[in-house]
Amino acid sequence: MLNQTCPELYLAPMAGLTDLPFRELCRQYGCVAGTFVPMIGATALLHKSSRPHTLALLDWKESEQDRQVQIFGSSAVELYQASRLLIELGASGLNLNMGCQMPKIIKNGAGAALLRDLNLAKGAISACVKAADSKVPVTVKLRLGWDSFNTIELLSQLRNLGVSKVFMHGRLASDKFSGPIRVDKLKIAAQSSSVPFYVNGDISDCYSASQMAALPNCCGLMIGRAALGRPFIFAELAAYFAYRAQVGGELAIANKALVAKSRQRPLLLQKIAAVQKHIALAERYTNSDELTTIRRLRRHLSAYNCLSPEIMSAVTFAQLKRLVDAEAESFS
Repeated sequence: MLNQTCPELYLAPMAGLTDLPFRELCRQYGCVAGTFVPMIGATALLHKSSRPHTLALLDWKESEQDRQVQIFGSSAVELYQASRLLIELGASGLNLNMGCQMPKIIKNGAGAALLRDLNLAKGAISACVKAADSKVPVTVKLRLGWDSFNTIELLSQLRNLGVSKVFMHGRLASDKFSGPIRVDKLKIAAQSSSVPFYVNGDISDCYSASQMAALPNCCGLMIGRAALGRPFIFAELAAYFAYRAQVGGELAIANKALVAKSRQRPLLLQKIAAVQKHIALAERYTNSDELTTIRRLRRHLSAYNCLSPEIMSAVTFAQLKRLVDAEAESFS
């Protein structure tokens, strides 16, 4: 691990989930390296009929400096045009998605489908880099390969292609989210990368984070599903790595009590506090009517796995806050 104190911690872009309130919540809990507006389709952004909906996904606030956007597409021409437009709209960085294995993305040749033809992948990268024109950094998020580990050469060429960082999910696209992370292949990938290397996939506690951060040339970690219902995982990891630096890395890894504690289910009051912050941010940054915002928020609230059915059926922010506050008082 290059960073001997705490590796850089990123929030993974997740479609329909990493909206502005959740990105801001994770930043408040220590996700300071970066977050991303997720999954902006190049084709949808360029077509007049779908552009208004796509533009609405760019939900950053005026004072927000971290305006990195994840983009996907299969056409180099469209990726170039869409990337230029995103930069004109204020994007502070571009992240090309080459890891998504959702059928509707794959069938159009985007996401992880680019890994089936690495020449197309390089063309997609070059299009984004050309559009950025050194004004903003371009990063890449990808998997080990499509159905085999075929990205070693690509990883070695990323610097020459103009990429600044790579975020690698430790599975093949054909794995989807099943089976264990392929740590042996991740190690080779990290050693092959010509740009700073960040690990993604199944990082859910201090133990798994310490394993991934120990990979050679690993600069940081990208947390995705583990942050849902537990945004304070960033604070937990920062505290853990600070402890490691204080007492000595290997000693801290061997401290079974600390690792066991990190795997315990978070305290209920800690979850309730996060819920209260989340609701406040959703109300502050809503750009939709109240009921639509609350319905969207329910996807997050259900992930906390600690709220009553009455809370989950609330239809106004006033009702939602009153019920959550009452539940917090009953647990204190």
